[in-house]
Amino acid sequence: MAEKTQQEQLAELKAKLLAIIDEYKVVAKEKAKYFSADPNKRWSIKDFKEEGAQVKVDTNALAPDEKKFFEDYEKIAQAYIDHMSKIYENKNKAKQEHKLPIKMTGKWLADAALKTYTKYGKDINKVVPVELALAQAQGESHFGTVTPRKGSEVSPFNVGVYDKNDAGFLSQIKDAKEGTEMYYDLMAEDYLSNKTPEQLTQNFTNEKNQRYATDTSYEKLLAQIKASVQKLAAGKGLSMPNKGSLEDNKVDPNAPQTGGTTIVKKDDKPADTTKPADTTKPADTTKPADTTKPADTTKPATAKSISDTVGKGGKNILADVLLVKSLLNNFGAGLDATDKNVGPKTIAAIEKFQQDKLGFADGLISPGKNTWKALLGQTVPKAVVPANVEGANNTTNPANPTPVVQPAAPQDRNPVAPSNPSKYFSHPNARTVGAIKYGSGPTARKMNAEAEALLQSILAEAGLKASEAVVTSTKRSYHDQARILRTEVSAGNFNTWYGWRGLTYRHAQSFPTHLAYAQYLQKNVPGISNHIPGYALDVTNISKRLRAALDKLIPIAGSGVSKYIKEDNIGVTHIEFTFEVTPIKGIKLSY
Repeated sequence: MAEKTQQEQLAELKAKLLAIIDEYKVVAKEKAKYFSADPNKRWSIKDFKEEGAQVKVDTNALAPDEKKFFEDYEKIAQAYIDHMSKIYENKNKAKQEHKLPIKMTGKWLADAALKTYTKYGKDINKVVPVELALAQAQGESHFGTVTPRKGSEVSPFNVGVYDKNDAGFLSQIKDAKEGTEMYYDLMAEDYLSNKTPEQLTQNFTNEKNQRYATDTSYEKLLAQIKASVQKLAAGKGLSMPNKGSLEDNKVDPNAPQTGGTTIVKKDDKPADTTKPADTTKPADTTKPADTTKPADTTKPATAKSISDTVGKGGKNILADVLLVKSLLNNFGAGLDATDKNVGPKTIAAIEKFQQDKLGFADGLISPGKNTWKALLGQTVPKAVVPANVEGANNTTNPANPTPVVQPAAPQDRNPVAPSNPSKYFSHPNARTVGAIKYGSGPTARKMNAEAEALLQSILAEAGLKASEAVVTSTKRSYHDQARILRTEVSAGNFNTWYGWRGLTYRHAQSFPTHLAYAQYLQKNVPGISNHIPGYALDVTNISKRLRAALDKLIPIAGSGVSKYIKEDNIGVTHIEFTFEVTPIKGIKLSY
């Protein structure tokens, strides 16, 4: 056969190249390209509009678990919006003093959440949980409660709207529906890119450590509204959206996809397919790997020190995150060591490692502390006291040994029947503080044995006697709460503590009796106080010692302590447990 001429060879090569290009075009058309949260890129309204126009959501392509998640999302959102609208209407019937509430629907929120989910590669951890979205909507725009903030009619979450002016965003937003989408996109790009929702509600800052709101009580406000949303959902028998299997749906932008939504990402460079891999030379399988000498996993080559904290509530600097994931994988964590995000899987891996190696699990790794040392293969004694959580400096506390019982994670906000008094945090000197003292007021109801034992242990940890922390309030009925608001709370405190719910001191006084106000609260503000379901107590002590003890216990899973609130102006510390502190029997919960 005659050899091909140079011209024929070039023609053949050209045909092959054209075929490769055509193949790439087909693949590129079918292959889903997703946006990802980039810590080096700041969110902007320009990018939001350009990128958003490229996202096409196909609801028919949703899997059953995805469909249910967003259906539940919409139901919860609409239920709470209806609830707040009803409060607004009831207020308006009595006094015509409020403007129309911000118009918003559950479908808006669900649609914006779904668009964000699609845009960011089906990463459900980039979607704001519905209770947090509702909390921010209410906290930012005051929908359904008081006069809306300026600009809320198009930007319900006040994105780009500052205390004194705006960033020129308002004139660029078409309507409140687009303003809602803008909020979800901002959260995915700048806030949920390196923190979980739980971390945000502890410290609501973005990648640059900038606060979402200048109000220093913002986190407290959001936590309170979130609890109200969850309680309302439970009361209506609605299921909170369960991301469950959706956490496994995250799409690798570099993996070929078949069908689905096509999203083209800016600056996305296709793989070089013009130069096929060399398959003429098989891999050398004649020399097996040397398995006689195990790999050294105690000191990886990249095990330099992290520059700051990594994990739950940490700074989560990119280089630190990647290094920590690599080290955790040496102990079988199975994390994606190229993923820059710190999500539930990473935090779970940190907590498992801590529990296995150190005897505690707070989900946080600090430079030079015990978890970091253990990751490097150093021997570290197991923790026996609350001070051994990652933020503490010591590994033992001989002067005050305080063993912590670590049961399964507590059922937050679900009643736990009193059982073993030492189920939660237990201090060896608890009995020496004396019997718990109660005030003479009608709401200072005696707590169950489990709650008394926990409070005694807290006081022992703080170095206090029972006489120094008298319990003034535990479980309340709605009638109790109404009486307190109408007779024992000043106008200033009332607005500080309850104004975010749309309640006012003047409104409370407008009812003819405590009973009438109690009926109003039970019907319209079911989440008025955690004293009503019985998780909260007030003690007459505002010392730093008591609060330092609580600060130690709150991060510890299973300690039994959920949070505390400073109420220095009335001389008490409000403490919340993860289980009911008083028995239901004998207490009339309504009036």
